[in-house]
Amino acid sequence: MAGECPGENNDQKTQRQTIMIVGLGNHDLPTTRHSVGMMFVDKLAKMLGCTLTKNRDCLGFIGVKELTTLKVVLLKPKLAMNINGTSVKKTANVFQVQPKNIYLVHDDLDKDVGKIGLKEKGSASGHNGVKSVINNFKTDEIPRLRIGIGRPHCVDLVPTYVLKKFMPLELADIDLALQLGVDKLDDHLMSRFGHSGIRVLRTNS
Repeated sequence: MAGECPGENNDQKTQRQTIMIVGLGNHDLPTTRHSVGMMFVDKLAKMLGCTLTKNRDCLGFIGVKELTTLKVVLLKPKLAMNINGTSVKKTANVFQVQPKNIYLVHDDLDKDVGKIGLKEKGSASGHNGVKSVINNFKTDEIPRLRIGIGRPHCVDLVPTYVLKKFMPLELADIDLALQLGVDKLDDHLMSRFGHSGIRVLRTNS
């Protein structure tokens, strides 16, 4: 057929969409409530058989996985939460990812522990990590997956509360939330990009 290169197959002719999945958190406090987004990325990396390695250009730890219809870039910023938007922006520039294809995964004080939600745009709702990303991209049209961590009874306790580890009785709810989060993200990607009969994030071919 005219225009085809010798030996070219359908996979080579089809340009994969590139998406980023960013786990927000404090890298030096990986198992705390504020870092549940990073816990999510760790789980996803394990599912995809993807190793996260330090990347100085991206100011964080990244992993890349080629799926059938998508190229997935995983990122855990190394910077502090309130400036990690710099890492997200640098990584997006390296891999040429548009804001609408960047999924932020982060903790949500306004949801009970283990509850999840996904929204495609909107304000940072007081989350400093999300605010930093929005400020760097100059747009709030960045999808985000929110994982509930609950809220302390007193607002003055929030700064210390988010830096504490989950209680043992909460861990089962968090483990389930991470799995449900993968499913919700997968459903969203399916609705956007389509991949008949095969779950996007579980396709390793």
